Amino acid sequence: MLSTKVKWLSFTIVILIILLGVFFFVPFKQTPPDNTRMILDHETKTYIAPICFEESIASNFLEETTLKKVKETDYKASTKCTKEALEGKQTTLFIMLAEKLGIVKSKWDW
Repeated sequence: MLSTKVKWLSFTIVILIILLGVFFFVPFKQTPPDNTRMILDHETKTYIAPICFEESIASNFLEETTLKKVKETDYKASTKCTKEALEGKQTTLFIMLAEKLGIVKSKWDW
């Protein structure tokens, strides 16, 4: 019969393998953080993702802001590019952590 120490060690190893599998392989939906840089066009009452600015037709009445403030307005996305830029993405916990630590560049680092 196996000793209690061996059983606990086996149990711990199995749990660690499961946690590592979740950390590296299970996909999660990630959305842009509230501090994502955005541009408000007050004349057209639209918002623009900075990576889409060149293709948008913006007025001179612009303000740089965050996604959190954009959500507080009733402004619409300026272009399809902006809508797509703010869509969530499937990623793993490992990649999320690497983005938080600045090791990997996030999709929303504009």
